Amino acid sequence: MVKHLFKTFLSNIDDYKASENFWHNLCESILIKHQGQKHGWKIWLNVHFVDETPFLDGNPIYSLISPDSKKGICINQDEPTTEKIYIGAWMDKFGPIDEGNFIE
Repeated sequence: MVKHLFKTFLSNIDDYKASENFWHNLCESILIKHQGQKHGWKIWLNVHFVDETPFLDGNPIYSLISPDSKKGICINQDEPTTEKIYIGAWMDKFGPIDEGNFIE
């Protein structure tokens, strides 16, 4: 049986924050393990309205960018609708590709 973490994250602010922390801690532990304490990644995409109210929609729930390596990661999380796990991943380029100044 699948145990979804933070199943009610879209309707429960505490679960939403816990889910954000989960992704933050997972990414940090992987980056520190592979690139060291000063890994150069930082928060990338905005998750707040102009008045600083958080979107709280899980799209994205967490994102990072490394300007030095021109790489980014964006994690979107959907509320579970079945007892199965669904994970999707894709590679893309963000920014002016024709100028070579894009994030992969």
